[in-house]
Amino acid sequence: MIFLGVGTNLGDKKRNILRAYELLEEKGVKILRKSSLYRSEAWGIRDQDSFLNSVIEVAFEEEAAKLLDICLVVEEEMGRKRIIKWGPRLIDLDIISFHKEKHHTKRLILPHPFYTQRAFVLTPLAELEEDWKDEESGKSIQELLAEIPEEDACTPLGEDE
Repeated sequence: MIFLGVGTNLGDKKRNILRAYELLEEKGVKILRKSSLYRSEAWGIRDQDSFLNSVIEVAFEEEAAKLLDICLVVEEEMGRKRIIKWGPRLIDLDIISFHKEKHHTKRLILPHPFYTQRAFVLTPLAELEEDWKDEESGKSIQELLAEIPEEDACTPLGEDE
């Protein structure tokens, strides 16, 4: 199973996420399942607009590095500018897990090194995979979520939003 985190905090956030889905599929990344959309406060640098996030399960036949290349191309095509680490972004695509493989190179670390600390990843991931266990710690997704500070929780986007 391959899971991607999708997030945005600039412009028409919902439209940004939907456009990212479209571009991924155009580039051969088949979306199998999508979580609901979740609103969260910024992580890392707090003084910025809130984020809209989701997690998607995808099918992809090539290696993780090629998927990373596609994610970076989609971000670039959508106009993402990497100015400030953890700063505002039009779109952010992160590989959370790639068949539970482990990678640790300058370009790619898998599983994503911060996913266990982010409610905006864990909550939508739990929606898709309620029995998920972190391979590093052995903790269930519910245990990981219980460790997240309350101020970092995320909430589902209302259907009328």
